[in-house]
Amino acid sequence: MKIGYVGMFKFPDGSAGVFHVLGVAKALREYGHSVLFFGIEKSLQPAHRHSDRAQNDDTSIYAGFKYQSTQPARMGTFGELKQWVSIITGASFLHRLNTEEASSGPFSAIIVYQPQSLLIFRLLKWCRSRQIPLICDVAEWYDRGHVKGGRYGYRALDSEFRMRKGHSLSDGVIAISTYLENYYSGCGVPTVRLPNLVDVSEDKWTGREALPTRTGQERLRLVFVGTAQQKDYLVSAIRGLSLVGPEKCEIVAVGPSQEELRMNLGSDSDLLEILHESLHFTGRLPHREALRELAQSDFSILLRPDAKFANAGFPTKLVESLAMGVPVICNLTGDIGLYVKDGYEGIVVSDCSPEAFAEGIRRILSLSWDERLAMCRHARKRAEESFDYRNWVVPLGEFVDRVTLNVRKKRNN
Repeated sequence: MKIGYVGMFKFPDGSAGVFHVLGVAKALREYGHSVLFFGIEKSLQPAHRHSDRAQNDDTSIYAGFKYQSTQPARMGTFGELKQWVSIITGASFLHRLNTEEASSGPFSAIIVYQPQSLLIFRLLKWCRSRQIPLICDVAEWYDRGHVKGGRYGYRALDSEFRMRKGHSLSDGVIAISTYLENYYSGCGVPTVRLPNLVDVSEDKWTGREALPTRTGQERLRLVFVGTAQQKDYLVSAIRGLSLVGPEKCEIVAVGPSQEELRMNLGSDSDLLEILHESLHFTGRLPHREALRELAQSDFSILLRPDAKFANAGFPTKLVESLAMGVPVICNLTGDIGLYVKDGYEGIVVSDCSPEAFAEGIRRILSLSWDERLAMCRHARKRAEESFDYRNWVVPLGEFVDRVTLNVRKKRNN
């Protein structure tokens, strides 16, 4: 089967969207399908140019997959606005799909990742005119208060409409969590649950082995990789560190700036000065450099509130940490408890409060070096058994086959 994978992802920046769709596509390829991506890259990478195609063709190669940018060229007055309108209305995506179909033959199915509502409805019409399935890949249910533009802005309202109505009209849903699986199954849509996936054989997940060995005599090194958004409670970790004292522990923050955290800490912003010798800020880093910081740490930090957006999503940083053999210090939201057992793949704290985090640090400090090494091995084993894409080839491939068969039956009836 030839599958078009459409959506709001950008190759090759290593963002959560790219991380997710690559895992799905690798499983589909292993099953025997051909996958072609249509993302929103602003410019294609010259190093990825597909040598078999004409030089004026916009097809490139990444991780063995062909991909095309649907980002239209910015031309004339209001060029940026025209680009935005073309993307959210789906016009640029449909143009690329039509062009590829005309040059290389029809698609057997379309998967769409985190689309705008208008794109879903236009793809539904496009797919049904060709009698092929549209499968929605659903990886988040955003908190409206976290979305740019506010609770009543276009993005927030569009997101709610898409989650409650748009996806339910599709022929199938790939759900990243049990929460979303239950929701869309309850809507009568064929659904398969698929967490974020990796290829554990890639060298970037074995990079820790090439680093200098930690002895356990150093200060406990905790790493946070992400942004200073409200959904990730790095501020709780900083407040928790102040309760323990910085003498035996340090936090490395990859992504957020001191200025962002100063604003988020509010009246506690003086902690940045009090703890300055134990807080290290790298700023934003390329993906592989961020992974190197992760690999040099003892535990990664994953604190999230018990809220719908946290329970519906599935943190990429959990998969990355376990794949690198770095256990997590976390509270349990969503499906995290399916993969992290206290004392094995991580230290589980009761909630995302500073007090709970401080207690988690004390527990880690009480562990022997051998106990901590054992947790590293458990973390890596969990990634190999639960997140390597090879474990999901058959469930995902059979799901796509089943959805495709359902559409064919409807056509014949």
